[in-house]
Amino acid sequence: MSDIKIKEVVEDNESGFNVKRFKLSGLKINGPIKTIDTKGITKELLKEEMKKYKKMDTKFLLETSKSFRINSIESLTNETDKTKIKNKFYYKNYFSDFPNIITPKFNFNPYKNFENLEEISNFYDYYYCFSDTALFVPNLRLKKNLYKENKDGALRKTGVKKLTKLEDYKRFVKESFEILNFKNNKPIFVPISLKLSIGEIKELAKFYSENEFYNIWLDFQSASTADPTKQALLRNFIRNFEEKERLIVHSTNIKREIISHREDLFSPGSDILTPILGPNIIGVNKEPSFPINNKENLSYQEKKELKRHKARIFEKDSYYYKKVSECEFNNDRKERLMKEKPNITYNARKLNEELISQRNEFLKEMTIKPYVSNKKMLNEYKNGDLKKNLFKKIIKKTTMDDFI
Repeated sequence: MSDIKIKEVVEDNESGFNVKRFKLSGLKINGPIKTIDTKGITKELLKEEMKKYKKMDTKFLLETSKSFRINSIESLTNETDKTKIKNKFYYKNYFSDFPNIITPKFNFNPYKNFENLEEISNFYDYYYCFSDTALFVPNLRLKKNLYKENKDGALRKTGVKKLTKLEDYKRFVKESFEILNFKNNKPIFVPISLKLSIGEIKELAKFYSENEFYNIWLDFQSASTADPTKQALLRNFIRNFEEKERLIVHSTNIKREIISHREDLFSPGSDILTPILGPNIIGVNKEPSFPINNKENLSYQEKKELKRHKARIFEKDSYYYKKVSECEFNNDRKERLMKEKPNITYNARKLNEELISQRNEFLKEMTIKPYVSNKKMLNEYKNGDLKKNLFKKIIKKTTMDDFI
C-alpha cells in the first residue's frame, strides 16, 4: 500500500478544523479541499474550470459517487463491451488526464449472496483501474426503509429492515482492503457509515486502529453536517481512534443545504461546515431520495419550479445558498447557472475559494472560530445554536466586576 505521508499538521483547539499538508498520490493538498462532481461536468466545462483553478493557485480533484446493485456487479464477469463496462462506473476517458477518484457503495450485503469476496473480485480489478488517485473500500448499505401505500396513494414509512451487521461490515472492509492492496501503489480509504450506532462507531474506531487503517472516508448518505447525531458519531470515532494525528478524512454524499424551502430566498449551507468537524477532503453533494409512486409524479410546471428552486449558488460572505433567479447577474449568466452542470461546478469552485480563506485565516489567527462565527448564516440559523456543537465553549474567568 502507498501510505499517505503527512508533512505538517496544525489543529484547532476549539473545533475539529485542521490543516494537514500531504500528497494524495501526486496531488499536493495544503488544507481542506472540495472535490468536483463528475456527474456535473463535461469536457468543455472541465477545461474552463482548469483555467479558473490555476488563477486560484489550487488543484482540483474529480469525484464520482456511485452505488452498485448486485446484478450490476455480477454482470461484469461476462461483459466484453468496454463502453458498457466504463458506463457502470460512470467513467469517461478524459478523467484519466486529471486526479480522480470513485467513492463506491454496495446496496446489498455481499455475504448473503456470496461465500467470500473473491467471487466478485472482478469488480475490484475494474475499480482499481478506474479510480486513479486513491482507492475507497465500498461502503455497505446497513438498513432499508420499509413503506406502505395509504388509501390516498401516499407512501408511509412503516419500519426499518437491518441488512448488515457490524461483524459483516468489519469482515467486508478487511477482505476488500486485501483484494485492493494486491500490487497496489495507491492510498486506500476505509468507510464509516453514519448509519451505525454510536457503540458500533466506537468498536469500528478500535478495529481500524488495530489494523492501522489511517485513511477514512465518511458516507453522509444525504445527511446534513448540522445534524447533531452525525456530529456526535464523527466526534466519537475520532476521540476513540488511537493515533488521531495520522488520520486523513474524506467525507462525501453531503446534503448541500441544512434545510431548503421553495419560498425562501436563502438556504443555510451544510457542505461548507464540513471542515469544522474534522474532514480534510469535502466530497460531492447528495440530496435525500424518497420513493415516488405514480400518484405523486410531478407535473411539468412543478418540475420546472423545483428546478428553479434548486438552482442556488453559494455565497461565501454569508454561508447561505441563494436562488440564482434573485442574484444580480446578467440574464446570460443567470440562464447558465440555472443549468445543473454549470451550477455544480460553479458552486464547487466557490466552496474551494472559501476553503482557502478558511485555511489562511486559521493559519494567521490559529483559530477558525472568529472567522466562521462572523458569517451571517451561523448567527441566524436557529438563533446561533449551531455554533454550540461546532465549537468548544471557552470558559470566561469570573471576576468581581461581573457582579457589579
